[in-house]
Amino acid sequence: MFTANRPMSRNLDHYIEVQIHTEIVLSQDVDYLVADAAYRGTAYETVFKKLCTSNSIELLWNEGRALAVEAIPKNFRGPEMPAIGREIAVDHKIDASILGLAERRYREEIRDEAARIDKNQQLKYLWHILVKYGQPIVLV
Repeated sequence: MFTANRPMSRNLDHYIEVQIHTEIVLSQDVDYLVADAAYRGTAYETVFKKLCTSNSIELLWNEGRALAVEAIPKNFRGPEMPAIGREIAVDHKIDASILGLAERRYREEIRDEAARIDKNQQLKYLWHILVKYGQPIVLV
């Protein structure tokens, strides 16, 4: 049984990554779309709802995480992480949507593939920090 309502695990060594190497039909192959709470109230929420409605998929929200830039540790995933967090932060914080915006910006601005891969690796490390140290997003 699937549940999106349980607390997000902060154990980064025990998660499941799924890669699909064939075509899928959303209306036949997907039951749930679990979205990060950081996307609530954004244009993505509208897209998620339309996608789910048109394909009979249930939209679920996890609690999401946010982290103040000042709380990014220097001793987890590299001493450069606080500086990178400051570089991409919006209103002095990071969350999943902010990481997504940074990835998009890197894809558009960085033409050197090796440099772009390195920046995306740094974003992955920031994601690890966000999951481990971030606090649940409180929606008002």
